[in-house]
Amino acid sequence: MRPKCTGRKRGFLFSILAAAAMVGSVAFPAFGDDSDIFKIQATPNVLLILDDSGSMARTYGGSEVGDLDGENRADFGGSGTEVSSRVDVAYRVLYQLLNRDKTEVPIGVTNYAYPEQRNHVCSTFTGDPWPQFDQNITSTGDENALRFRLGLMIYGKSGPSWNGYDRISAPVQINGIDNNLPPFTKSYRSFWSSIKANYTPGGNPTPLARSIQAARTHYFPTAATGDGASCRKKFVVVITDGEDTTANGGSGRTPTYYTSGNDGVLGEFYPDGIVGSTNRGQIARNSETILQAKLLADNDISLFVVGVGMLGDLPHQKVLRPTAEQQGTDLSASEYGSVAATGDDTALGAGKVFFADNADDLLVAMQNAFATIITQSRSFTAPVVPAVRTTDNNRLYQASFLP
Repeated sequence: MRPKCTGRKRGFLFSILAAAAMVGSVAFPAFGDDSDIFKIQATPNVLLILDDSGSMARTYGGSEVGDLDGENRADFGGSGTEVSSRVDVAYRVLYQLLNRDKTEVPIGVTNYAYPEQRNHVCSTFTGDPWPQFDQNITSTGDENALRFRLGLMIYGKSGPSWNGYDRISAPVQINGIDNNLPPFTKSYRSFWSSIKANYTPGGNPTPLARSIQAARTHYFPTAATGDGASCRKKFVVVITDGEDTTANGGSGRTPTYYTSGNDGVLGEFYPDGIVGSTNRGQIARNSETILQAKLLADNDISLFVVGVGMLGDLPHQKVLRPTAEQQGTDLSASEYGSVAATGDDTALGAGKVFFADNADDLLVAMQNAFATIITQSRSFTAPVVPAVRTTDNNRLYQASFLP
């Protein structure tokens, strides 16, 4: 039985008409329930957006996970002796998410649950074990365990624009006519290969608002085609470590928020950037990000935001919370003026925004986002009265359900 969705409420009607039956000496079976419940699920579309800004490349990721991206943090302005950047951390966590059945890769006498060094990701010498990690991601195990139709978008890098969006690429676009169930045409193994080929560190800006706008464009053809297109739920999960730096003509550089020598002094904090400093106008860029998130919601696309390196970063948290809320409610002038102050409305965007400071935090944050997506994607439950039940008495049944 296939549900038919109509309109934005995705309503559907199941009607069962039963003819009257004469009750004589014939014995009828007893029934414990008046209805059977059948559940039909349309596998959700989930677009992952990855931040490829300079801060992701140069900043220590909070955990030593190895040099997975093959780049040196110092090449992008990073300091300290730590090896692993936020991009390295993202690599490991993304592999863990794709390896949903948690199978391990045996190399010699050691089993690996995820890549731990560069030659686990890409070839550095002949005979490197990276193919074993690729082959460990399967449709029968991992795609069946997760059951998301995945797409990939990356923001920050220069180069050809995607659909007119500068510094946006979409290496994996969700196919509207892909299978509802595994194996998917866009396999998880090819998804991992696309991450390795396209998620390369650089000294890039942060076009966060533009990427959220591009996500809406990404879903236009997908939402209009394919089996169950009008019913299938659509999600966007953004992994980022900062606010937008390019919207409304921004130069891409991080504004100077504090006067010289007064970092962390609340009275010397300027939310729009200091007058005369590089790339002022941060409030307008934040407002644009919040607006674009609301426009996603207007198109029935749910947004999750995962902030990397932000557990103690109140200004960033206070901007990303209303973004994830998707209500279009911007901060007031006084709220912008106090974003660096203590106090945070953790109820705002609860369940849709998560913050992490290391690989373990990021994995938990992404797992929480995925768990919510799974819960929200359980739908199309139709109450159905068995036809045999109508022979029990003179009754007419009509059952309906609006998910």
